[in-house]
Amino acid sequence: MEKKIFPNFQSLENDIPLTDFNAYVKFSRPSFLNPLGEMILREAFPAFSPDEKTYDSELWKKIEEANLKRHSKTVDGIIKENGLQYGLINPRVFRIKGSMRRRFAGDFYLSRGSYYSVCNDEYGNDNGTLKQELSSYLLPEINDQIVVHDLEMPRDEELLKQHVKAPTGFVIELLNSEEKINPIILKLHEAKLIPEIITKPMLVYMPLAVEYFTIPRVLDLRLLEAQNWLTQFLPKGNEILKMPKAKKLDSFCEMLPTLMYPDRGGNDITDSIGFLLRVMKVNGLVFPSARCNVLCEFLDGKLNNFKGWNFLDYRSSNEILGGFHSREDVSQWNKPEDFVEGAVCRLAPDDSPFAHSWKIEGLEENLKESLSQFLPAQTELIYGGVRGGNS
Repeated sequence: MEKKIFPNFQSLENDIPLTDFNAYVKFSRPSFLNPLGEMILREAFPAFSPDEKTYDSELWKKIEEANLKRHSKTVDGIIKENGLQYGLINPRVFRIKGSMRRRFAGDFYLSRGSYYSVCNDEYGNDNGTLKQELSSYLLPEINDQIVVHDLEMPRDEELLKQHVKAPTGFVIELLNSEEKINPIILKLHEAKLIPEIITKPMLVYMPLAVEYFTIPRVLDLRLLEAQNWLTQFLPKGNEILKMPKAKKLDSFCEMLPTLMYPDRGGNDITDSIGFLLRVMKVNGLVFPSARCNVLCEFLDGKLNNFKGWNFLDYRSSNEILGGFHSREDVSQWNKPEDFVEGAVCRLAPDDSPFAHSWKIEGLEENLKESLSQFLPAQTELIYGGVRGGNS
């Protein structure tokens, strides 16, 4: 498919409340890992950062088949509800031609390297956001044999200094015993990445990086002005994105089940929003994670606290595939029951100093164990990276 570079729509930018994004962000990159870390990531979390070995595997075929089945079910519901004909809209696949669908990307060609979690401090504390993102890609058949632990400062300062000399990182715990050998440990041994098959838990440190970003022209959905703008803009749209049948929104929280739709890669609405922002040369988007108990707290109308937010960097993506979007198939937004079962949105009272604040509860089990509580003295912490911490 031929790439098209769209003109800069200056006349459509006047109302978008773009701002400077000044924040610490945390991220992982394949280049941080050594062969042992690469194999653990590929075997346990194959869709998180797939490579050609992943795409060629039988496991990946099963992932794509399951994803297509989920999307087909969603499309069937849209067709029946709106009286549309089959063929008018098509289920979107998780990956096409070597690329993947990613939330708010706008096409299938934006790399995972464009995504970051937003931190609350310079130590990389993101309240478990990146950990939750990674954990959501864990294979169901082994999810009872792997635990991801998020190392934080100052809580884990002694361990970080002693073992890895880095300000942040993950520890991947491969649960293991004589009665039940972890299959990943078997594969590590077959690949000669560990000398013997061990029968005790295996702990592998995976390095992360923390950087401070200052980026202009960002749509930051943590801010009240940005939330109000998106609520009013959709569904009326503009020359780039139209949704003529969509129900009018009374509040930003009504949009959250759609923005945080649990399918990997999002949905057609998140695709369209990303497409719009990239065509209009927006540099980035701050958006709520679909994997976390998200918090957006305002005090007298200003952002006061937050949890569970990601940043998507569009700056390296000045080209985009496709044409203008018209979402004729949308007559309403995802309903609250489209959240993960048990998840709810709670709002602050309108007469409170915290008016307009909201939080999502129930998307994750909020268990924060200190690594020192589960690290047996006889268990060695194995390094799964080629470097750690900040660049």
